[in-house]
Amino acid sequence: ASRAGETGIAVGNVVGSNIFNLLFILGISGLITPLAVNMASFYDLAILIAVTLISYIHALTRKSINRVEGGMMIVMYVAYVVYAAVR
Repeated sequence: ASRAGETGIAVGNVVGSNIFNLLFILGISGLITPLAVNMASFYDLAILIAVTLISYIHALTRKSINRVEGGMMIVMYVAYVVYAAVR
């Protein structure tokens, strides 16, 4: 969708998938068994908020995300995965 110029559809798919995963899947998991919330969850939440704000700022600059900003997002993702694996 992004290559075809339908960026709204691409963004909608990403946002919709995240909302579904957070609300439905996490809700079903919570119904099956209680979910523990520990301090690591709060660190992950802080990282999520920071990355969301950075991504939002990138999107507001020129109403697009260029290659450099996309590369920075990939680097942030890899850094988070390394952090999560080491933790």
